[in-house]
Amino acid sequence: MSSDVSKVFRTRLRQLRDGKGLTQQELEDKIGKIDEGAGYISRVETGRIASPPFEVIDKLADALDVDPAEFFFSEGLDDAAEELVKKIQLLLSVKKTDEVRKAYRLLLVAFEKY
Repeated sequence: MSSDVSKVFRTRLRQLRDGKGLTQQELEDKIGKIDEGAGYISRVETGRIASPPFEVIDKLADALDVDPAEFFFSEGLDDAAEELVKKIQLLLSVKKTDEVRKAYRLLLVAFEKY
């Protein structure tokens, strides 16, 4: 992982862990022993472990009840609804009809309105 991606991962891991009200140790207990060292989650969040293996990312996602992609995409998480609507409208304003239809179908699936 590049350093930028690693930083996004570490930040999101902490946000998701905090959002679930888990301590580092509680999350570590949920994913099981990964290596011989203590404080695995602390080492990941502080960057002492540059990038955990994919199987650990899957374990973290399962323990936090999120899709693994949630660790890498944080765009818009802190935006208010109005700001997000503006961003969506801007994105859609420059697209072709078939691209807008595709985005609409994706929104329907996301909202389970299919």
